[in-house]
Amino acid sequence: MSKQDLNFVKAINILNSNRIKYWVCNGTALGLIRDKSLIPWDPDIDIGVWKNETNISELEKIFKKEGFLKKKKFFYKDNLVSFKRRGGRDVDFNIHELCEDKKMCISKYYVHRNIFMRLIYVLSLAGNYKGNYRVVINRFFFLKIFFVNLKELLITKNIFYKMGGYTIPTKLFQSFKIIYVDGLRIKIPLFSKKYLKYLYGKNWKIPVKNYNWEKNENFASNK
Repeated sequence: MSKQDLNFVKAINILNSNRIKYWVCNGTALGLIRDKSLIPWDPDIDIGVWKNETNISELEKIFKKEGFLKKKKFFYKDNLVSFKRRGGRDVDFNIHELCEDKKMCISKYYVHRNIFMRLIYVLSLAGNYKGNYRVVINRFFFLKIFFVNLKELLITKNIFYKMGGYTIPTKLFQSFKIIYVDGLRIKIPLFSKKYLKYLYGKNWKIPVKNYNWEKNENFASNK
């Protein structure tokens, strides 16, 4: 890894030293297997964990103790936990769970259905803003209450979010192996090349700078 990301090194060392079950996934796995390094234009680090094997509250405590802060990514709900720390990329924990048939698993993402839903979300947070606009926004605090209530109503009507996620054969995450990159001990799926081919297609070895994960054929969405 010619240009080590400090947060990546820190996160992997935290996971290893605390014996937390994990594996690198998505773009992070792609970079490490294909390029032996992180992808330069990838803004975050992807870590996979099983929902039924991971104590998220304990994970948050451990990372907070090591100087990380939990980050809100407003287009997700509770199926992705993200941490930030100065000096490197965000660390995203993609929480995987089994589908009904147990042959497939999914890492769920809840995204806003459209730009209007995203705007409602932002306005519902108006009272939390800091900086030059806070005084102005707080004068219209009643609007925040309105948008909070509107958001909750849209959620109960299943209008606010649409659910999507990568669906992966469970067998690809049943066994793992250890690789070393610049001395860093990293856990990846045992059949990592099969996993990357399944997720990114037969041309996974060819870098794509403008990759859009929502257009991936394995990304299921309840549009």
